[in-house]
Amino acid sequence: MEKKEEFKPAHEIVVDNFFIFLNESGKTMKEYASDNNIDRTTLSKWRSGVTSMTVDQIKSAAIYFGKTVNDFYYSKEEKKKLEVLSDKNYHPVMAQQSISVNDYAKYFNNPFKAINEQIYLIFVFTLISCFFSFLHPSLLAIALIYPCYLSYKINIKDNYYKKKTFIINYLDDIYYKMDDNKNHQFYSVNILSLLAIGLLLILTINQYYTAKASTGNLKIYLYIFFSVSILFMVILSSIFTEFEKEFKKEIYDNELKVYYLGFAILAISIFYLGMAIAATIMSVGLFYYIIIAFVVLVLSLIIFYLINKELKRYHLCYDNGVDVVELFKKK
Repeated sequence: MEKKEEFKPAHEIVVDNFFIFLNESGKTMKEYASDNNIDRTTLSKWRSGVTSMTVDQIKSAAIYFGKTVNDFYYSKEEKKKLEVLSDKNYHPVMAQQSISVNDYAKYFNNPFKAINEQIYLIFVFTLISCFFSFLHPSLLAIALIYPCYLSYKINIKDNYYKKKTFIINYLDDIYYKMDDNKNHQFYSVNILSLLAIGLLLILTINQYYTAKASTGNLKIYLYIFFSVSILFMVILSSIFTEFEKEFKKEIYDNELKVYYLGFAILAISIFYLGMAIAATIMSVGLFYYIIIAFVVLVLSLIIFYLINKELKRYHLCYDNGVDVVELFKKK
């Protein structure tokens, strides 16, 4: 068991240090008394504990021995600890943590190139489901397979985006930061998003009334189309209500709801376009479905582009509490 250091009052530590420094200097008690114009018996009283050194006497002794006043107040064990801390070769062990951060760089810099595979697969699944829906309208559910799988990878499995892992001190942090947060495209994104959601809502309401007046497979198809549309409207509304009020200067990788909003509107608009094509094939009178769906798709492409234009200004940064350093800085 480690032996605990014996507690000593401060005045005793001061006196102990005084006689250590006196011995190191090679001076005698008589010589010190003579050099400082004090009685020799005063030193004897310090040693025996009859009296204590005054503040002025400690200052005089510090000057005489070439020490600091603090040198008189530290015990032998405390001085050992201070020597370790003042040693240039001493590196304290800091508690560390492992942080995994989603790397969005390629998604922000090349937004459409990064998601073209996902968009292509959503459209293909939609067309396949529309084809099978001619056999039976319930087969329209095939179109939901890939979007559900994509949502699972992004939100539950959390392995859709490439991750980078860092080992940092517990007091340090890693986050995305932009040089300024003037929100150049923020209001444009909000207005266009509301317009796109509004058009989808109009299309959704129209599906219900068209379904009521229809018969056969078209009636079933439009009711399913309506039900799926309601689901998508709920999803879009929930994302939009949690949408940040501004593009913040500093964000963590899990705060990019605006990116998911743009991605969701784009994916859903493609889904709507595929379903509108199938509805038009069933009934030529529903050609305006394709027009509305196409307008929403164009709006969603503009929204997604503007969002990424803002988000590409973010840089992954490491904050050690003193400096903020940009990681993977482009040369």
